[in-house]
Amino acid sequence: MIEPNLEQALQTVDTLDKMGCYSLSITGGEPLLYPYIREVVNHAHEKGFIVQINTNGSILAESMTKISKVDLVTISLDHASEEHDKVREHPLLFQKLLEGANACRRANVRVDFSALLIGGQDIERLADVAKSFNASLVLSYPEVGGSLHADAWNLPSKHWLIKRFREAIALKEIGYPIFNTMLGLRDAIQYLQCGKRSVPCFAGESIIYIDWDGWVYPCLHESKTCRIEHLHRMYPSFHKFYSCTKCYDQAWLDLSAIEWTLTSFRPDMSFRDLLQISGIALKMV
Repeated sequence: MIEPNLEQALQTVDTLDKMGCYSLSITGGEPLLYPYIREVVNHAHEKGFIVQINTNGSILAESMTKISKVDLVTISLDHASEEHDKVREHPLLFQKLLEGANACRRANVRVDFSALLIGGQDIERLADVAKSFNASLVLSYPEVGGSLHADAWNLPSKHWLIKRFREAIALKEIGYPIFNTMLGLRDAIQYLQCGKRSVPCFAGESIIYIDWDGWVYPCLHESKTCRIEHLHRMYPSFHKFYSCTKCYDQAWLDLSAIEWTLTSFRPDMSFRDLLQISGIALKMV
């Protein structure tokens, strides 16, 4: 993988801006290692994007001056203890990510935590860590369908995942800061039980993935479609995945991220009204 130079990165932001994109999520690898992360974040902020960064938190504390204009930092947190260091094979990572979360709080930057459900986790303890930072816990679902990555992971059983989703629902009902929507959590259970979903997939329409080489993927389970410079021309012909059941990846299927982004723009309006205005509601089952 070749990192884009600064000109290429800024052109990507400009292309998305011209297409009417309103949210930019920067992931990796570790995006805080990118040498031009400050310039990209500031440029996207000036264009009016809601900017979010995913990070493992290892260098977050010392990077805050570079990303002070982000709207949300999401820190990977698989265990609420030093067990996280063992899973990630990164000594002192748990302590470093907590320091990074504190740095976000001092800089008045919202921070959330994202837990990849890989087995053996205590959802309540993870949610307690998030709660201590006035943050939310995002439950990232492992690939449980025809994934490009499933063979590389030792995935937990469907029975274990269903129990965790039910636990998350129960915690959310009593006020724990679970970021995922109730609809998304219940739909995940349904998918695991019978392979069916009630929520359509927004891949290729409301959400697209662009890798660091500049290739565009309407869906992470599909081949790359075009280069970023051709996105405006190719976008109308992208395949729509509303009824696809190849996987259950909450990044594409749970409305939580769309909800947060839209309500960040218009906190005076209900999520239902914002969905109708954006046209998303018309495509929901």
